[in-house]
Amino acid sequence: MLSAPAKTIESCQGEDGCYGRVAGKVKPIVFKSISGQVRVMVITEQPRSARSDKGDLKDALTSGAKNSIPRRLVELLGNEFAESVINERGVFNWTHFVKCPGNFRKLKPRPLVRRCAETHLLKEIRVLKPSLLICVGGESSSWLLELAGLEVDWRDCVMDQLCKKSVANLRLKLHEDTKDEFLEVKALFLFHPAERSGIGWHYDSKLKDLLKTTIASIAK
Repeated sequence: MLSAPAKTIESCQGEDGCYGRVAGKVKPIVFKSISGQVRVMVITEQPRSARSDKGDLKDALTSGAKNSIPRRLVELLGNEFAESVINERGVFNWTHFVKCPGNFRKLKPRPLVRRCAETHLLKEIRVLKPSLLICVGGESSSWLLELAGLEVDWRDCVMDQLCKKSVANLRLKLHEDTKDEFLEVKALFLFHPAERSGIGWHYDSKLKDLLKTTIASIAK
């Protein structure tokens, strides 16, 4: 059974101040997953283009430019990541902090990028209950740490991963109106692996072994 949040995202008409509304085109992208199978949720910043069918998505993950974000994710996470996303089943779920395609950094005034995460991403985490969250880039990483009630710079977490081989253990509050519903989850943080960010990819690539061993322990 496909997760309920996927249907909600597909039918979203936008929220006041969100990227889609500010950009003038609400067209959210969602890669569906089977509830109960997901162990690892990968949160990237924002889709750059509207890949609306499996053919486009498969090409991006398997035969696109080697330095593209989808191919770099496969290099870091392995072929099982691509297979999970393409087939809409498996231990991996790929989602976005901002669901509508584009580049929120180029918009002025800047949209309320967290509005989308508060509406959809929080619900995805609540329903899918992953054991490991992999946050790619500063926006989702900072948001997640704040959700865990931590005043920590996400880049310090990356340095701990590189130097100490440590994986963060977070306790996320999933409902504002309750005191006792939390999700215990492991988290890893990555720089955004964009082509323009050579140094980010340099550090990300050094985390391949930690990613591999952590995912293997989660996906048993």
